Amino acid sequence: MMIRGATTDDLESLVSLNEEVQRLHVRIEPTLFRSDFDAVEIAAFFEGVLSDPNSIVLLTEQGSMLGYIWTEHQRRLATPFSPKRERIYLHHISIAEAARRKGVGSALLKAAEREAAQVGVSRIVLEAWASNHSAVEFFTEAGYSAFNLVMARNL
Repeated sequence: MMIRGATTDDLESLVSLNEEVQRLHVRIEPTLFRSDFDAVEIAAFFEGVLSDPNSIVLLTEQGSMLGYIWTEHQRRLATPFSPKRERIYLHHISIAEAARRKGVGSALLKAAEREAAQVGVSRIVLEAWASNHSAVEFFTEAGYSAFNLVMARNL
C-alpha cells in the first residue's frame, strides 16, 4: 500500500471516494448536508483544496485508490482568552468500502500524524458525528478522545 500526496490527476478518485462520505453525512444530518451530489462542483472544490498550501490531501492506493485523508494546518492568533496556537484539523477521511477494516484508515491517519510532526504541530483535531459509531470507535482506538462537546436543539 502506497501513500502519497494527491494531485489534480486524482480529482476523479477524490470525487468518487467523497461521495461515500457525503452520502453518510446526509443520512446522519440531512438538514446540514446537501443530497444533490454534483461531481463537477466537488471536483472544483477539491481542486481549490489541493492548491491551498495549508491543506494536505493524502491518498493510498494499491492498484486502485483505497482512500484519502484531508487535513488543514490551522493557525489561531492569541486572544484575551487563549494563547496563540496551531493545530491540524482533519476534515475528511474516506475509505473505499472494499478496503475498510484492512488498516487503510489507520495508515492514512498515521501518515497525517507524521505530516503534522514534520511541521511542528503536536495536536490533531477532528469531529465525528456521535451517531457514527464506527468512526468514533476508529478514532478512539487510534488514541483520540473527546475534549469538546457540541450540543444542539432544534426549535
